Amino acid sequence: MRSTDFWFLITHRVTIKDFSTTTTYIPKLNECARNANPQSGNGAAMKAAVIYHGWDETEDPGKLSFLVRRAVERRSSWGHYYQGMMHYDGMTCTSGKTALNYSAAAKHLTPAAIGGLALAQHDLGLCYLLGHGVEKNGDTALHWFKRGAKQGLAQSIYMVGYCYAGGHGVEQNFKRARFHYRKAQSRGLPGMQRYIDELPL
Repeated sequence: MRSTDFWFLITHRVTIKDFSTTTTYIPKLNECARNANPQSGNGAAMKAAVIYHGWDETEDPGKLSFLVRRAVERRSSWGHYYQGMMHYDGMTCTSGKTALNYSAAAKHLTPAAIGGLALAQHDLGLCYLLGHGVEKNGDTALHWFKRGAKQGLAQSIYMVGYCYAGGHGVEQNFKRARFHYRKAQSRGLPGMQRYIDELPL
């Protein structure tokens, strides 16, 4: 498996909880990460990813923080993404339980989003929508959701629809919301039919 395939599966299958596909590919994802060069930013990020997602039980969870820092130091967008998510989730690392730090999360998600990572664009959009670590701003949230949606990220496509449904950063438009909900559904995002059915006709 190439590193591009590794990151594609992380982006488009794992995050929408497509467990059938994920389960099939977990051994290959682990093998790819084990063969990655930990001295490179991308390699360190790949090794960090399988620990973050809890796939490789042979890996020491304490390595996560070290690998993510190395990836960040080597200017890996994926390193910034996982560092941001660790701050957002308050994950356990070498120093124990980290405190939730939305400001630090947004700080790391921003370069990853600017670097073109769809997942980072999506999660940065959530930060702006909810006011987590940044000033709440519907326009900016929608901007980042659209960036993720342009790359085919199902959850970002859904969030563009959500913004249209609720008038977040854009004039309320149920027709556009329905269009994006159906598009997210076609990309495999579960639970979309309920949102489609709840929209006014």
